[in-house]
Amino acid sequence: MNGLVVHAPTIPALDRACRNLQNMLKCEPETRIELVVNGEAVKAAIEIGDPQLCQRLVLCENSIAAQELTPPQGLTTTTAAIYFRA
Repeated sequence: MNGLVVHAPTIPALDRACRNLQNMLKCEPETRIELVVNGEAVKAAIEIGDPQLCQRLVLCENSIAAQELTPPQGLTTTTAAIYFRA
């Protein structure tokens, strides 16, 4: 199985990444994709309503804390936006 990690620190980057993920999933639905979101894009990512995208989000806990946000239950978080998942 192939894997892809996309990083989005800004709202325009998040918008692009979401479109790219949707396109990739149309072509390769079995691809493991994670969208790592930090900075200003975290608030917008929390508001994404698409379940297909939400299950691929990985939100930066540092950004969540800095912006005093509370992500909905079920969204994946990571300590920092830079990480490795084997």
